[in-house]
Amino acid sequence: MMETCCSRGRTLSAEGVGRAEAQRMHRRLFSVPKEFPSLHHLPLSLKRSLMFTKTFLSTVAAAALFAASVSGIFPGYKFGITQNGDNGTWQVFDNSCHVVYQVTSKNPWAVGVFDGGSTQSSPTALHLNGQNDACQADTNPDSCNGHFIQVCCN
Repeated sequence: MMETCCSRGRTLSAEGVGRAEAQRMHRRLFSVPKEFPSLHHLPLSLKRSLMFTKTFLSTVAAAALFAASVSGIFPGYKFGITQNGDNGTWQVFDNSCHVVYQVTSKNPWAVGVFDGGSTQSSPTALHLNGQNDACQADTNPDSCNGHFIQVCCN
């Protein structure tokens, strides 16, 4: 049932909403957005759920990246050793990829921390903090902080 109201001659529907306003509401409710809508129109509970999901997925992704960058020494070994370039710098990393000892020498075997065996090309033993650990070549492509682990010791 339509009736004319007011001095402007505006028509009203039975619910009391003008035709122009009803058309605007219809376009707003049933039109396809041209770009991704913002979240301000969603109920608070749905916003919280989306924020939780986003935060959770971000945390999982960050943890995965952190684990990939930190777990450089393969399981079962306490230390990893790497030589940085030809400058004679040898670094000993723990399982958390922290540098626990560093030797800068053209002959690291003379320092007393490493045994090099007969070839003296890579350490065969590590003497650190009163412990004597046997070392072997790292067959996995492990790295700590961007330095490739060449030898692991336990």
